[in-house]
Amino acid sequence: MNYEPNFNDPRVQRTIKKSLNYVALYLKSNKTCWISRNEIYRHFGNTSRPLGRWLKDQLLIVADDYFNMNTGICKKYCRNEVNFQQLYRQLGMKDSLLTLSPELEQQLETGDFEYTEKSNRSHNTLQYVPKQVRGRVLANRGYQYHYDIEAAAPTLLIQRAHRLDPNLDLKHLEYYVNNRSQIRSVIALECNIKETQVKTLINALLQGAYITSWQGSKVFQELDYNYNSVINLKHNPTVQDIQQDIRHMWQVLKKEFPKEMIHCLRGQVRAKRLSARDKSGLYRQLEAEVGEVIRRLLKKRKIKCLWIHDGWCSNGFIDPLDVEQEVRRTTGYSIKLEWNKYEDT
Repeated sequence: MNYEPNFNDPRVQRTIKKSLNYVALYLKSNKTCWISRNEIYRHFGNTSRPLGRWLKDQLLIVADDYFNMNTGICKKYCRNEVNFQQLYRQLGMKDSLLTLSPELEQQLETGDFEYTEKSNRSHNTLQYVPKQVRGRVLANRGYQYHYDIEAAAPTLLIQRAHRLDPNLDLKHLEYYVNNRSQIRSVIALECNIKETQVKTLINALLQGAYITSWQGSKVFQELDYNYNSVINLKHNPTVQDIQQDIRHMWQVLKKEFPKEMIHCLRGQVRAKRLSARDKSGLYRQLEAEVGEVIRRLLKKRKIKCLWIHDGWCSNGFIDPLDVEQEVRRTTGYSIKLEWNKYEDT
């Protein structure tokens, strides 16, 4: 017998709205997300009971059913867009009615955000809300001004490398940084992929990823497991030039790390290669250094802000030039900011 919830029951409505609110805030139809069993119970109810099981089946699609209790790896899910939209309309919900936990509401009210520090990054639950949804939710609570450091990763890594070797030639990578939209468009057209995929790919290459068709690769996942996309990218001259510059850049940046030697299988000894974790760690160190300067300046101006890795959302406007000059004066790095203002919705 197929279960059908009683939509006239206020208790059922509250449970469904709670689940819809969670899905609207934190999940996308085209992106996978780890969700623990405890998290599912918290937002969908006990899935051994009819309503909880029905909500999970209606709103979630299992993207990867592998989990490991010992290592903490959870199953991956994405949003069932068709069922989500149908239920969303049926209950008359709107984005402007999305609710946050009392703890997050208090943080937004006071501006005293709680972060957990991990790998040189400050993490807050609101950062996991998809960007477009987050923009509307924060704007409705007074945080209308949104800033991002343009091409933060390549910008900071290039400048760090030039400090170590002023004669380092990275013309292809620098041209990409200064002409990102144009280059992404060309690569996307030539390789038959999306511009957003090009952006993600190059940021991944900067931090040690490879263009590969290995099933476990995040790059391959970003390319929707399309083998033709991998082949096209590997043979694309523009991508090859950028990759070559990235390799040269890391050859110089390797000086920033302690030299480690390893023994090869044949008994030879060679320098240990930098891992993806090493590379991403250096970038996040630079990101944190610049971010600390910006947050101090915002606090001095009495502007509340939610920090989001290489950008922030704030309840007041600050001239981007003031921020850029303060960062350059304090750290020596030259950055450019892009910003926009969300209107109340």
